[in-house]
Amino acid sequence: MSSENRIERARLLYERAVFAGDAGALATADSELDGVEADLALARGRVIHTRFLGQLDEDPDRAIEDPHELVLFERAAKLYRELADVRGEAEALFWIGCFHQVVRRDDQTAVPILERSRELAEQVGDKRTMSEALRHLGIAEHRAGHLDGARERLEESTRLRREIGSMPGVAANLVGQAYIAAADDRRDYARTLLSEAAAIAEATGAHRITRQVDEARADLQLPEPDDSADEGFEQGGPVEGPQPQIVGQGGFSRVATPCREAQSSQVSVRGRRWRSRRRRRSPRWPPRRARRRPRRWARSRRRRT
Repeated sequence: MSSENRIERARLLYERAVFAGDAGALATADSELDGVEADLALARGRVIHTRFLGQLDEDPDRAIEDPHELVLFERAAKLYRELADVRGEAEALFWIGCFHQVVRRDDQTAVPILERSRELAEQVGDKRTMSEALRHLGIAEHRAGHLDGARERLEESTRLRREIGSMPGVAANLVGQAYIAAADDRRDYARTLLSEAAAIAEATGAHRITRQVDEARADLQLPEPDDSADEGFEQGGPVEGPQPQIVGQGGFSRVATPCREAQSSQVSVRGRRWRSRRRRRSPRWPPRRARRRPRRWARSRRRRT
C-alpha cells in the first residue's frame, strides 16, 4: 500500500472515531501512519546516502558520514517489523547493511545484515532487494579475496536485475564482474563484460556507470575496442567477433586477492606498445575515482550503485 493510500485510510479511520464513536479505529489509524513514517524514513535515508556517494565522487577524502542516515534506516526497519511488513523490513535491512559497508567500511557488521535482508526478500519474492543484497555481498567477498564467492553473488544479482528490467543495475554489476574476471586472469572475458556494460549504460543514459566503465578500462589496462568489435552488440548482448589482443598480465596475476603489485606495466595492443606512467596496483572493486585525473587511481571507492 502506498503512503498516499495509508494517509487517506488514516483520515477515514479518524472520521469513524469522531462521528461513529469507534475508538478502536484509532489504533488502526496509528498503524497506517507508522507505515507512512517508515516509508518516509527509508526514502529520506536513501537521499542522504546518495548525497554521500556524490561526496565520494567529488572528493573521497572529504566525504562525511551523516549521523541521521543510520538512525532513519533503523527506525524504518523497526516500524516495518512491528507492522509485519516483511518486504519493507528486508529493504530497510539492506540499507542498514549498505550503510555499514559503504559509509563505515565495516564488512564484518554489514554481511550478516545483508544476508538477513536477502533471506527476507526471498521469502516475499522481492527480486529487487535480493539483487541489491547479493551485489553488496559480492563486494564483501571480493574485498576478502574470495573470487569464486564474489563471482557467484554478482552473477546471481545480475540475473535478477535482468529479470526485473533494471538495466543500469546490470551495467553496474558487469563492471564489478569485469574486475573479478581480470583478477582471475580472464582478461578477454573482462573486456567483453566492460563492452556490454558500456553499451547498456549508453542506451539507458546511465552516465555515472559509463564513467565507471572508463575507469575500469584504464585501471585494468583494457583499452576500448574498435567499433568493429562492438558490431555484435545488440540490447546489451555479448560481443561476437574479434577483440583487441592484449599481451601480458597488465596488472593482475592469478591470485585470490584483489590488490597486489602489478607484474607488468606494459601491454601490446594490436602490435602497438603502450606503457603506463607508473607501476599500477591491481584494483579493488568498486574503485574510487581519483580527483581530476581519471586514468590514475586513489584509494578504493566506497559506493553503491
